Amino acid sequence: MPQAFRKYIIRLSILTGIIVAIGLIAQTMLPPQYFPNAFLPLSAFFYLLSAGAHYILVKANENSPKRFIAYFMGVSGMKLLAYIAALAIYVLLINREGAIPFVIAFAILYLIYTVFDITALMGEVRKAD
Repeated sequence: MPQAFRKYIIRLSILTGIIVAIGLIAQTMLPPQYFPNAFLPLSAFFYLLSAGAHYILVKANENSPKRFIAYFMGVSGMKLLAYIAALAIYVLLINREGAIPFVIAFAILYLIYTVFDITALMGEVRKAD
């Protein structure tokens, strides 16, 4: 496992731990109808998707820095499709009644993980240059 990826996983794990802790605190403070039942699986989904995408992009940057943009666009497109599929499956098939808290939690996690991923990738790409 490349050193850069190991460092990313540690930071991603810390971020996810903080998010889960805040989520568990919020769960005790908010009425049940305002907190998504699937918060922990949703956090795990974002963690795994971010880790997998980052690994692919770090390897792509090591192997072929000139093709990094193509890999980045491809991975970003695949992540977007996975996000849309997860939203659709949960909202349409699993829990229509709890859709609003789920979508709000999803949007918040999406923003947090996207900012984290982009800042981490920018650091890796700058090191490679």
